[in-house]
Amino acid sequence: MNHTTLVGLILLLPLAGAVFNGLGGLAFHGLRRQKVLIGALATLAVAVPFVLALYLFLTYEGEPLLARFFTWIAAGELELAFQYRIDELSLVMTLIVTGVGALIHLYSIGYMYEDRGYWKYFSYLNLFIFMMLNLVLADNLTLLFLGWEGVGLCSYLLIGFWYEDFKNSEAANKASSSTAWATRPFCWRCSCCSGRWAAWTSVRCWPIRPRCRRAWWRRPCCCCSSAPRAKAPRFRSLCGCRTLWPARRLSRR
Repeated sequence: MNHTTLVGLILLLPLAGAVFNGLGGLAFHGLRRQKVLIGALATLAVAVPFVLALYLFLTYEGEPLLARFFTWIAAGELELAFQYRIDELSLVMTLIVTGVGALIHLYSIGYMYEDRGYWKYFSYLNLFIFMMLNLVLADNLTLLFLGWEGVGLCSYLLIGFWYEDFKNSEAANKASSSTAWATRPFCWRCSCCSGRWAAWTSVRCWPIRPRCRRAWWRRPCCCCSSAPRAKAPRFRSLCGCRTLWPARRLSRR
């Protein structure tokens, strides 16, 4: 098998496990009682990609490889494709995601066995692995952004899995808010790359304009410094937020 087929299997197996456990458990109530089957299939959907990623890692020759599946958007100079990059970093991260993920799935078979949402939990977990693989293998920032947002969604679903407890629901809301806040500097940084669309069509576009040489994280922040309250609007406009909570949090009494 060539590298494109292997990457496709690495990505699609966790997605297939999520669809099977999610839609199957939702449509067929009898499937929910087959907990050993659900856990085994969900674990294999992550363990097999680990073996495939290990094979790619051992046979990697040093030159980056691209696995292109189809063009998503094509309009003038803008072309966004579902394309994944295989290099040293992406292979190591893929091994970590699938290897650790397989161990988590294996442990969860016994830990979650008595839970009534067993099938739903493994569907969320498989979907989380699929989104993480999109995040670490993406060849363009648009696909990486979709993976990032998918990881945020799955984190919300898993953290708030026992939503009957208000503390779990509150923690899930905080995780979702943190993901939304982290999205702002990501989009801001991409807008600083040279070229209007180049930043979103390749992960290798990182030169910045002169006006962006002073990174936003080097500027004083009213949340973590002794900057006066009058500088708070500058921080809020930098983050793209019009609320007042950063200034109120450290307001001097």
